[in-house]
Amino acid sequence: MNVTSKWEPSEQEIHDQNLFVQKADRAHKRRLEMESVYATLSVHSKTAPEKISTMLGREPDDLIKKGDSHEAGRFRIEYTSTAWYLSTREKIRDKCPETHINWLLDQIESNRQNLRRLQDSGAMTSVTVHYYMHGWVQSTDLSVETLLRLARYRLSLQVMVHADDLLEDESC
Repeated sequence: MNVTSKWEPSEQEIHDQNLFVQKADRAHKRRLEMESVYATLSVHSKTAPEKISTMLGREPDDLIKKGDSHEAGRFRIEYTSTAWYLSTREKIRDKCPETHINWLLDQIESNRQNLRRLQDSGAMTSVTVHYYMHGWVQSTDLSVETLLRLARYRLSLQVMVHADDLLEDESC
């Protein structure tokens, strides 16, 4: 004797499943909208910030001056050099890091020799790509041309990933 059983979901089960899928889809879309990428050119130097701005032909988006301090819990940090930052944050919407890096390099292209002078005087310079991600996968694919351009500018590349706790249970 052959017995088969066919289960069919009730209307309520179908309705509940559809609601769950819709809520999960909306949560996923919100997370994707929150994802962002930006890049920052950093110059850490004993040189006065006004002089760095003049040399690079740009005003910084953020600045920490020598002598500024910051409270960190029980500790007080006093900065011994200038930290000068130019950022693509809220200027470039593209999520491709290469677009951000090249925009930064374009901003100082005409003052590349002055960047070299700052570096020769002991300034530490770098480009940092910041990812704010809400998914499991993020890659930084840079063309050889962009990597060579960073090398010509003598800029190190840092990648910082700011990620949600992807292991915690999501409530849709």
